[in-house]
Order: sequence, then C-alpha cells, then structure tokens
Amino acid sequence: MKYLVIFLVLIGMSAIVYAEDIPVEIQTPNDVDLIITGMMEIPVTKEVPLVIIIIENKTGYPILLASTSPDEKGYFSLEIKRQGPLWDGVTEFSVTAQATEDTSDMNTIKLEYGVHNVGTISWTEAAYSGFEDTTGTIQVFDPDINRFSNAVDFLRVKVWSDSSPAKTTLTLTETGMNTNTFEGDVIFSNKYQSSREVVFVSNGDTVTATYADTTLPKDMKSNVYHVNATALIVGKRGPPMERAPASNLQIFDMDKKPMSSNEILVNQQISLVSDLVNQQNKSQPFAYLVQILNNQDQVESLSWITGNLTSFQKLNPSVTWIPFKEGIYHAIVFVWGSIDNPTALSPPLSMEINVKNEN
Repeated sequence: MKYLVIFLVLIGMSAIVYAEDIPVEIQTPNDVDLIITGMMEIPVTKEVPLVIIIIENKTGYPILLASTSPDEKGYFSLEIKRQGPLWDGVTEFSVTAQATEDTSDMNTIKLEYGVHNVGTISWTEAAYSGFEDTTGTIQVFDPDINRFSNAVDFLRVKVWSDSSPAKTTLTLTETGMNTNTFEGDVIFSNKYQSSREVVFVSNGDTVTATYADTTLPKDMKSNVYHVNATALIVGKRGPPMERAPASNLQIFDMDKKPMSSNEILVNQQISLVSDLVNQQNKSQPFAYLVQILNNQDQVESLSWITGNLTSFQKLNPSVTWIPFKEGIYHAIVFVWGSIDNPTALSPPLSMEINVKNEN
C-alpha cells in the first residue's frame, strides 16, 4: 500500500503543496474548497479500485474519510468543502492518500477511526430567475452514502421557499461510481403549487435545501445533523445585488460630522458610513462588511454589522476604524445576505483613504 502524508498549515487565502515521492497536489483556492489530485505510481488494474483520502486535524483527530477512483492512466482527483462542525476552528490539518487493493479497506479504516463524515450541501448557482421551467441544481458531498463501490448511489433532500414553506422531496443521484458527490434538479414554478421535485416561488424568495446527515462522528451530540444551503429567486429584476443597494460611502469623525476630504491622521478614529435601502416589499436580512486594505492589498481590518431591513427601510450602517500607520488604504464595503451566505445584495463600494502622520 502506497501512501502520502502532507501536513498543511493555512496561512493565507490559498496554499499549494507538492509531494516529492508521489505526485500529489493539494490546493486550497479559497477558505472553503479543498482539491486533492495525484497520479498513482503503480499500474491501475481492477485490483486497485480506490484511493482513500484521510484528513486529520493537528491533534490527529479525523475530520474526513473519503475515497475516489483513478482513471485508466492512474490520475485521481477529489474536491471537498471545508464545511461542517468538524472543520470549525481548524487551521492546520494533515492529508493521507492511500492506494488500496481491496474495497474492504475503506470499511476497515472507518472502524479503526470510529468516525463518519459530516456531509455538505450547496446550490450550483447563487440565484435563479424563477421563471416557469427554470431548474436549480443541488449538490451534496458525503462519502458515507457511497455504500456500493460498483454502483451509483442515491440520497434525498428537502427543498422549500419563502412562498411555499411546505418541504418537497428531491432525489439526488451520485454523479458516478465512487464520486461521493450527488446531484439533482428542482423545478421552480410561479404558477403551480409545490409537489415532488417542484417548488412554488415568487420574486425575491429565498429557496432552501436541507440534507439530514445520519452517519455522524461518535462525539456528535445528535444522531441527525441538518446542513442547509440557500439561493435567491431574482425574477425579472436581474442580479440579486439590486435587493439592498448601498451608496454614498463617507468618512465621519467622532462628532458624527462628515469629513471634507479622505485624508486622516494616524491614530484618528473615524466612522465609515453609507446609505442602505431595502427595495423590496418584504423584510431582508443583511450583513454589512467593511474591509480595509493597505497598499500591498493586505487586510488591515475587517468589521461587520448584521441586521434585518424591514419593507423599504433606509439605514445608515456605520463601522469604526483607527489607522496605526501612515499610507494609502482602500476601504471596500460589501452587503451580503448574511455572514454565512455571501450572496451580494449590492455592488461593492470602495474608497481610497490617505493616512498621514500628525505634523
């Protein structure tokens, strides 16, 4: 059995690690996605059906156990989401890749580690028009449901909308043997009531898909863990960022007076204020984030406010910032559906701020 162990420390937004002994590459293109690829050194035959991937945190506690099948040239690839309770607070983890000649090894390793995985669910798009015959695609990744190595597996999820809270059932099909990824389409309708694989939607709705994972690690407090994913129905209005547009980004001093220029002093406390309005005849949850970048595009500060805008409500959210060094900074404002749902409700706003030392 050939294997590789890589210990990966997440420092920035991404990292790439190459192995010298076995050509395996681990990529973290962002804070969520993890891509593991490699080439097996031994010829791929029917006796070598699986590559087993084991991920552990820095204390050796298992986070995920997955498998994938190499192609005829020995190349294999596995993409997972770093989401779920087992990933909470994890900044360092190890990856072990093992080529096995026996499919029973997967079950043996499961028994040895005594863990299952927490599945993840997502929509392939952040927003859908909701017009008649529009479909939305849901994806679930959960290696525990891959029960048959020589067949395609199935699982079920529930879907509903703001306009039709009654849950409808959708069957997802594994995208191939041993892919551990399941997909299915739901039909959106603004004419017909919800039924199996059909969800009634209205303009501005949030549609939610939930997956009940029952194959969980032993230390989980419940036997069932529900993971959710949301998408937006935007109708004829175009992108969802028209739902709560932000505008008029300004700098205020501590007396709540707007400053005449974008020049401030080191150690001077300021407020970054903008206008935010809900353009819908319904309430809208939001997260207002302000990111400060230095002239090397490094994040100096990240602050946010969460809340709920009532119908057509106007608001002036404000966050404070104190610069500690002189230089040119850029403030960028984002308005999202929530911290956990980074769907834009407004185009980003930006402003250049010149910080000077006091003479």
